[in-house]
Amino acid sequence: MGRLYGLAYSEAATSYLDHVIPNPYRGQIRKRIATLISNPRPNGVKRLQGMSDGDNPIYRLRCGDYRVLYCIRPGPLIAVLDIGHRKDVYRRKG
Repeated sequence: MGRLYGLAYSEAATSYLDHVIPNPYRGQIRKRIATLISNPRPNGVKRLQGMSDGDNPIYRLRCGDYRVLYCIRPGPLIAVLDIGHRKDVYRRKG
């Protein structure tokens, strides 16, 4: 069995997930994020150019019309930095 990662959500990510995303999609997004615990770079994940969280690159996980922006920190820890609709999540993090 491989290494397991911890999982932490930023306040912005938690707030968006709990208050903005429609109910049917919340569970799906939480399940996709949970898969990162055992495989932090699954197929389809993209490293974002020009964006970082300190020394840690930021990755994008697609979940339908929504995007999860996260980084892999030492610890090992997956830090979910932001969640948002694909049309504006990159502008908020920018």
